[in-house]
Formats: sequence, structure tokens, C-alpha cells
Amino acid sequence: MQPMDKLRKQHKDILIIVDKIHTDLERATDIKIAEFMFDLIGQLGTLLQEHLLIEDFFLYPALQKLPQENVRNVASLFLTELGGLRIALSEYSDKWTSPRNIVQSHSYFMSESKVLLSTLKYRIAKEDNELFPLIGA
Repeated sequence: MQPMDKLRKQHKDILIIVDKIHTDLERATDIKIAEFMFDLIGQLGTLLQEHLLIEDFFLYPALQKLPQENVRNVASLFLTELGGLRIALSEYSDKWTSPRNIVQSHSYFMSESKVLLSTLKYRIAKEDNELFPLIGA
């Protein structure tokens, strides 16, 4: 699998998990649903760690070295604008450490999840619709 194909597949896989989490956010007051959410968060975290490592440490730095100024500029802008996601994910994962924690602080869990999920969707949309076509991927 080509590297860009892998990134696109990861985007699809991430969005599937994001949609599953979003669908059951309000019902996570039930411990069984919270357990399911906790598992999904773990899956998302594992996938995103690899994905963001590839993008933030390999893809974007490589794009910033290309001779096309417009590609370099977009890569720099995206890295600056979208680059804090790894930290946000780490803080989110550190906070929501158990299904019980999700149930006990459900309203905070919902609001923080909505922010993280919308940020993820935004970054993926920007990359898929603006960056990847620019580099012919």
C-alpha cells in the first residue's frame, strides 16, 4: 500500500470510529455504553497515534521541503493550524481513563468529546479536500 493510500484509509477508519462515538455520546450515562465508548476511545487513540506520527513527523516536514512554494506554504499552515491534535488527544485520553469516569462526569465527557471529534473531522476534511489534491494524492 502506498503511503498516501494508507493515510486515506486511516482517515476513513478514524471517521468510522468518530461516528460510532458521536452516535452513542448521549447514552454513555449507562455503564455498558460507557464501556463501549471507552473501547472505542482506545481504538481511536491507537489509530491516531500512528496516523499523527506519520503526518506530523514525516508527511508535513517532507512537504515543507518540496520546490513548490504553494505546497510548502499550505503544509506549514496546516501543521501550525492543525498540529495540536496530538496533545489534545493525549490530554483527552489521560482524563477519560475508565467507563466509570465517563458515567460520573458524563456532561464533561460529552462536551470534551464533541470538541475533539469535531476537530478530528475538520482536520481530515481539510487534508482530504485541500492538501491531498494539491500534492496529487
